[in-house]
Amino acid sequence: MRKVDLAAPLLPADLLAARDPITVVVDDRTRATMEVARRYFDKVKGEDRAVYGATTGFGALVNYAGRPDARDQADNTLAHLGAGQGPDLDPAVVRATLLVRAWSLAQGASGASPHVVDALAAMLATTFTPAVPRFGSVGASGDLIPLGAAAQA
Repeated sequence: MRKVDLAAPLLPADLLAARDPITVVVDDRTRATMEVARRYFDKVKGEDRAVYGATTGFGALVNYAGRPDARDQADNTLAHLGAGQGPDLDPAVVRATLLVRAWSLAQGASGASPHVVDALAAMLATTFTPAVPRFGSVGASGDLIPLGAAAQA
């Protein structure tokens, strides 16, 4: 099984290998970087400031307050993003995308908890692939609905 170290740049061969089970390595330095960013996120969120997507809605709903409970906010966000439709994307594309997402989150700039990357790594070590609909993306990056479908899985 191919090993992919999230502290190193992703290679095209890593993305191709993700169609099958792979071992995703998250070293201590990467984990520490993510922890620092997460603590900063928690600090900012605790300052009673608007934090896009965490205390507000997404996209056009940014001017609306989010839910006070973080889990309820996450559940509400996933329900809001459940508007995808059409045939599912190819499983190899979904798995490569989730490897890129794990790598991106591991850079420590998003404030995501290391357990999110751990969950993606655990999924990538199996043959499981979330069903991700082809149509329905929103936002400038176009990844919210597909990633919402993956997160629900």
